[in-house]
Amino acid sequence: MNENAKNSSVFTIKNEKGIEEECGLLFTFEAKNTGKNYVVYTNYSKDEGGELNAFVKMYDPSGKNQNLYPVTTQEEYNTAEAILNKLTESIEG
Repeated sequence: MNENAKNSSVFTIKNEKGIEEECGLLFTFEAKNTGKNYVVYTNYSKDEGGELNAFVKMYDPSGKNQNLYPVTTQEEYNTAEAILNKLTESIEG
């Protein structure tokens, strides 16, 4: 993720098929339990229930490496999911 992406809510990635997709930045966070930094974003697609799909990837907050990396452990996924659920609950009231 480049410096412009960190300062903007919209960025472009290549999906697993190599096609560029416009994505919206939802939030970033550092997980104390893993010591890694994560970005949560959407490609604006929706699931069968009409909910916005959200994705989580690891990233380098220094900006030296602009790649996004897949979450590799269940612990990382669970941490991101818990944070997303807390934020959703606080927004929905």
